[in-house]
Amino acid sequence: MSNDSNKGYQFNIANGTVTAVYEIKNGRSKLKGMDSDETWSVDGGNIIKTEMEHGRIETTVYSDMNGDGIFTKMSKSYDASTGSNLTSQPSNIFAPVHSSQDGYKFDVSNGSVTAVYEIERGIQRLDRIDFNETWTAEGSQIIKTEVEHGVTEISIYSDDNGDGIFAKVSKSYASTDGTLWNGTSESDNNDRWQGNSNDDHYYAGNGNDRLTGGQGNDDLYGADGDDRLSGDAGSDDLYGGIGDDILTGGAGSDDLYGGAGNDVFKFVNVDESGLTSTTCDHVFDFAVGDKVDLSSIDAKTGNWTNDAFVHIGSASNLTAANANGAVWFENGILYASNDRDTDAEFQIQLTGVTELLSTDLIL
Repeated sequence: MSNDSNKGYQFNIANGTVTAVYEIKNGRSKLKGMDSDETWSVDGGNIIKTEMEHGRIETTVYSDMNGDGIFTKMSKSYDASTGSNLTSQPSNIFAPVHSSQDGYKFDVSNGSVTAVYEIERGIQRLDRIDFNETWTAEGSQIIKTEVEHGVTEISIYSDDNGDGIFAKVSKSYASTDGTLWNGTSESDNNDRWQGNSNDDHYYAGNGNDRLTGGQGNDDLYGADGDDRLSGDAGSDDLYGGIGDDILTGGAGSDDLYGGAGNDVFKFVNVDESGLTSTTCDHVFDFAVGDKVDLSSIDAKTGNWTNDAFVHIGSASNLTAANANGAVWFENGILYASNDRDTDAEFQIQLTGVTELLSTDLIL
């Protein structure tokens, strides 16, 4: 991923309030999430983002220097004081805790958790409560429920010795339709999971894991680590999670989500993705640093060599009668041909992508 100086930003503004933020790179505009602890405002010709994290205020200024509607990040500053800007925060937001024990503390009001603190090496810091998390107090335990990519994650925290410092004692998973998931994110092992003919649901967790769905319509979630996910047959949903992941949908119409990191969407056969919106594979979060890998496919049939594809840009650059070995991009869809006509043999839909460069491909 390139640094901030190579990025641009656009904003939707209504009544002096920023309502949406977009990041622009290589001609592609990608909607960015606005976290609950961020405040975006308009100050003259500048956009100001203020964010509270780990006990300090981070202020970022964006400016449109040439008036083309694309803003550049101009400056970033921090305020770690406990002055007027922090008076609404708890006094223990960033404070020493006289204990060598790592763990968690909570503010609880009427059975609801109102603040979460993480303790590490004697320092207590306020943790953010994300919009997709629900924290509750049940008896002597704290329960966190988080839903992401169709997975419900349930974590239980307990204060076994009554010193006010909680430890995470368990974590379990289920899909939002109630189907149990296999795997655990508490393991740092490099796990391998192999599915069968059923509709499998695998959550790999930490480590550099390998998940294979087998037959059936499978859900594979790599979570943390540099994972390799393979759907095999069936209409599969693959989620890379955090890390530099490799996702291979296999046969069937698959939905692929790389997540954070520089991910590779790998295709090894022209039959893996069809020629209609209901039979092709869909990549939903292709971003700068990600790649579509077609290098395992022979780009030109009819000879004895394994040829590489050539990126020709758009369909307007096709030759009159022969597109053998060509890939091109039109209206959010990547097409490829490996025979001696101008028709594509397969297509891949890249949702939200308006431009695809040769550097985005492994040919």
